[in-house]
Amino acid sequence: LKLSQLARERNVAFKRSAASPEQLRDSTLERLRVSYALDGDYDDIRALIHDIETAPDFLVIENVFLSEGQDEQAPLTLT
Repeated sequence: LKLSQLARERNVAFKRSAASPEQLRDSTLERLRVSYALDGDYDDIRALIHDIETAPDFLVIENVFLSEGQDEQAPLTLT
């Protein structure tokens, strides 16, 4: 929910998400692996990533995939 709110604040459109909990071996902790697909322009996407990285919550961004649309006016897609 918080990532969706941050995206909205940065004019980045939410497309879809998926989440799956993972039990960590030899630990009582769990990891929640989340995948998001978002659309927006380059500056807004950069600002969103900065907001995530500097947020007080502990989040780790492992992979970022950025792709452009079919035409020049299409937004970028961040996964």
